[in-house]
Amino acid sequence: MSRRKQKLLRLNHEEAENVKVKVDVDKCIGAGLCVLAAPRVFAQNDETGLVIVLQEYPEPDEQEAVREAARLCPALVISFEE
Repeated sequence: MSRRKQKLLRLNHEEAENVKVKVDVDKCIGAGLCVLAAPRVFAQNDETGLVIVLQEYPEPDEQEAVREAARLCPALVISFEE
């Protein structure tokens, strides 16, 4: 990865107020509530139905949706670091 791209990723990370989304895919049951709550952050694998994180560092305007997705997840596999 180029230094410029690394710098941009670092800036984007800092602008997102250091919120990092984590998912324990091994425990995911594929309910899809995360996708409904935060469709710009989460998707589901077409074959397995398991969660896919689209934005590891979501934009500030998506952070409340991520928190809601974590609350709604029946398997409690979504966490985030601030």
